[in-house]
Amino acid sequence: MCPDIEDLFVLTELRSQGIGGQLLCFAEQLAWEQGYTYTGLSVGAEIEPARRLYESLGYQDAHFGEHTERGEYFDEQGQHHTWEETCIYLIKDLRTMGT
Repeated sequence: MCPDIEDLFVLTELRSQGIGGQLLCFAEQLAWEQGYTYTGLSVGAEIEPARRLYESLGYQDAHFGEHTERGEYFDEQGQHHTWEETCIYLIKDLRTMGT
């Protein structure tokens, strides 16, 4: 069992500035301090920039295969929206942090 990092988003205009990496590192540090040796996250199968970021930070395909995530939300105008995305699950061994 490992903590699952969910819904990490950086505004489009703020991407490629290291913010996502800093957020992940903070979450990983919290997990490590709580005694966990792994963290995991899902990434959209077709979202290459995010997957490259995660892999550059040590995340690897957990080989669970593709899965579908679904959700819903209400926007600022109160409109109901649903979404669906094909994802893969990545996992990181925290024991390698700093090596």
